[in-house]
Amino acid sequence: MSIRLIAVDLDGTFLKKDHVTVSQRNIRAIKLAVEKGIIPVIASGRTLSIMRGVLRQVPMIQYAVISNGASALKIGTDQPMFVDGIPYEKWMEICNIMDRNHSIYEIFYNTKSYMEKTMWSQYKNPYLQREFLEELKSGITACDNLKEELRACTIEKISSIYTPEEFCDSLEKEILKYQDMEITTSVPGNMELNMGGVSKGTGLKQLCDRLNIRADEVMAFGDADNDCTMLQWAGYSFAMGNASEEVKKCAKYITDTNEKDGVAKAIETYVLRKE
Repeated sequence: MSIRLIAVDLDGTFLKKDHVTVSQRNIRAIKLAVEKGIIPVIASGRTLSIMRGVLRQVPMIQYAVISNGASALKIGTDQPMFVDGIPYEKWMEICNIMDRNHSIYEIFYNTKSYMEKTMWSQYKNPYLQREFLEELKSGITACDNLKEELRACTIEKISSIYTPEEFCDSLEKEILKYQDMEITTSVPGNMELNMGGVSKGTGLKQLCDRLNIRADEVMAFGDADNDCTMLQWAGYSFAMGNASEEVKKCAKYITDTNEKDGVAKAIETYVLRKE
């Protein structure tokens, strides 16, 4: 197995169930892979400002594919290598729909997360742990008027952290009218929107093209629906043991769960083992 790059999803994959902690075994496996000349990459639905806690634990990470593939960057530059974003008029219309359905949402733009101050105190999702929510909230920039603050800007992604259950059906019905959008979810009440055709698979491919790395030189790990395109593209793809059956069908291999260091175990077996 000739691996030059390892791409890891965060939540449910590289992180433990608290969505915050990277295990020592995972950190060690990435460190040893770097010593062999392999490039480690985060591939996440998050944008850069809300993954700082992860990067502090694993400072050897070199690149990140962010916002479900809408952009990518070299860590330390904070300068996107490309942006496949949502134009202002479109994301403004979608935010109006979310407002009518009482959604709590963020806008990812230029590696940062933005949210209106009126939603700040409501930042919640009953299916996510408080520690994780506080970690995410610490990376958000609060503003008085989101649509004015980012007027005319093309954004990376819209992320609704939570919509009250009684409004979920009406929100989904209205959003589905936008057939040129990619819609994914990771936990109940959550909805993430990118432009049509944008995915972790397309984002990882664009990054690898710039680094002159082929798909058959890439190892990728994921657990959720938004990881499927990345798992289908990478030459050596691993679904976590805690992934859904649909996600497992997208991968070539299955590793252990995120709680049992599935990422580290696969790297140790397929990359670090003695020839």
